[in-house]
Amino acid sequence: MLYMGNRNPHDDFLGYPIECGDLVVGSDGYDSMNLYKVLRTTPKMISVTNVLAKRKGKSKLIYGKAILKVDEHAVIMYMLKYGE
Repeated sequence: MLYMGNRNPHDDFLGYPIECGDLVVGSDGYDSMNLYKVLRTTPKMISVTNVLAKRKGKSKLIYGKAILKVDEHAVIMYMLKYGE
């Protein structure tokens, strides 16, 4: 598929555009949710890394419709309250 102009091919579950550096929430399994940071985008999927993981640097690919973009201010407050 050909994308013209600056149209972003990746949207989250609610339809908001996802770009590199955004903070998103997604499922890591059947019943757990994790906070991810978008590293890069591929034509079909989005490469993300877990922000709160003890092992840094591991990334995984997730479809855009499987994640939800979150507000940076809310994430900072959560990390200050519950993060290490």
